Amino acid sequence: MTLSLLCALVLAAPGADAGAPAPSDTEPVVTGGVELEGLAFPSSGPPGALDGYAVVTPLLGFHLGTRVDAELGPPLRLRLLDAAPAERTTDHWGVLRGADWDSLSDFGALLHTLRVGDDGTPARLRLGSLWGVTLGLGHLVRRFSNGDDPDSHPAGARASLELGALRVEALASDVLAARVFALELAWDAGRTLFSSAELADRFFLAGSVGVDAAKGPVPFGCSSGACASLASSLGATLLQLDLSVVLVRSRSLRLLVEGGGGARVNAAFDSGLAVGLVADVEAGELALSARVELRSVGGGFRPGFFGPLYDLARWSDTGFHEAPRASAVLPSGVGLDGELRVEVGRALSAALAVETFPAGRTDLDASITLELMRSRLSATGRVVAQGLGTAPRTFVQGEARLRFAPSLYGVAGGGTVFLVQPDGSLQRGVFASLGAGLDFAR
Repeated sequence: MTLSLLCALVLAAPGADAGAPAPSDTEPVVTGGVELEGLAFPSSGPPGALDGYAVVTPLLGFHLGTRVDAELGPPLRLRLLDAAPAERTTDHWGVLRGADWDSLSDFGALLHTLRVGDDGTPARLRLGSLWGVTLGLGHLVRRFSNGDDPDSHPAGARASLELGALRVEALASDVLAARVFALELAWDAGRTLFSSAELADRFFLAGSVGVDAAKGPVPFGCSSGACASLASSLGATLLQLDLSVVLVRSRSLRLLVEGGGGARVNAAFDSGLAVGLVADVEAGELALSARVELRSVGGGFRPGFFGPLYDLARWSDTGFHEAPRASAVLPSGVGLDGELRVEVGRALSAALAVETFPAGRTDLDASITLELMRSRLSATGRVVAQGLGTAPRTFVQGEARLRFAPSLYGVAGGGTVFLVQPDGSLQRGVFASLGAGLDFAR
């Protein structure tokens, strides 16, 4: 599950193991372990039926300080109970869930993460699962993840490079298939045009492009030939130009105005605008960020096109059997988008984003992460509601992890899940899991 993988990266890392040696910049640390879970997961057929699985996740990691970090280990879902409709005939060797390994992209699950560089280096690269990624101001890519489709397990890539006054950010949702790509080039105009250091990091001009190449895997159970026309309807290319100006910059407050315009590369060249205000406040361990924007939308373009649960929205923009996002047409008008983020040290991280559209549609994305008992207990939850007021779809997931001993922890999770059907519609189901993990560091 998406939240399970996210929490695993946090708690199974050496820093979460009270008995593990702390990594240094020169001495490598090798980590390993295994997770065993019991999982109740919906069948791909009619809703309501739950199959039973034993999930085995072997883990092997290599860490070199804060600048090199790698972890391998695919979750292997082994079918124990096959409720109607019977699906065991589609499994590998009659036991390994077939939908998890039916395309080249699924082999991205072998890689949990590979990270080179950190916030202090000009070049950074991360491969593996992508969660909540935003590029620049987020007018093309905002809170994007690549693991929302439970039958697809791609390894994504995110890279950034800083060259003086220029910054380049790039994203690929799947390094083994041509799916979502995005690129942004930002220019610190104040650093280039003015000699005063006070004007550096105040005036930014950025251009970006986002593409859904629509060459990824087809839904499980659908042959490539039968789904060729379905997959071809998912493609989209968008362009964006943004400007931001920092009005106030101090130790505790940063206030900026931002805005931009974008367009869809289609027959109508649909376009939209966004203008807003962003405030970031820091006081001790408290960090707060607030953003509010007015957005004009219409036709096939909207700011934040590649957003939360995009891997589901690319098949059905809202609801369960609606038009794909690439084909969805929005009424022209002005909407409001707002976001609030709060962090209290490592103990609490919470975010709430709400966007309203013309014609009465509202989208909501809320998440919370708690780390308690000196990080021995971690809990994560997320609610995403899309199409409220029109064709609603609600996604809810949560997970908790408790470390009982330096090398032993328990995990429990559950929530909703959406399976992409051969006709491109979404089937809603629920899942629940309970298990334990054993890890070590040397």
